[in-house]
Amino acid sequence: MMSSAHGVAHPVLAHGSLASQLRDPYRDQRGLKVAAVATVLLLVTVALSWSISRSLVTRLRSVVTVMRRAADGDLSARLDVDGPDEIAS
Repeated sequence: MMSSAHGVAHPVLAHGSLASQLRDPYRDQRGLKVAAVATVLLLVTVALSWSISRSLVTRLRSVVTVMRRAADGDLSARLDVDGPDEIAS
């Protein structure tokens, strides 16, 4: 512990600089905020990925069903697909 000229311990010098003591709680809060934002973004990304893949798989299953019927000789099977994506084209 560092002493002043009068032999009394100086509280700022004894435990490091005052600026570093004040900065630590803010650094901890910032880290928690970053972790929270990252978690929310991860959850949103997973939800969007699941939604997009589900819509694609549903449409592709109907295509596979019609193609299997055609492969079995049933050429009367029709596929009615509308939409702006590649499957509807």
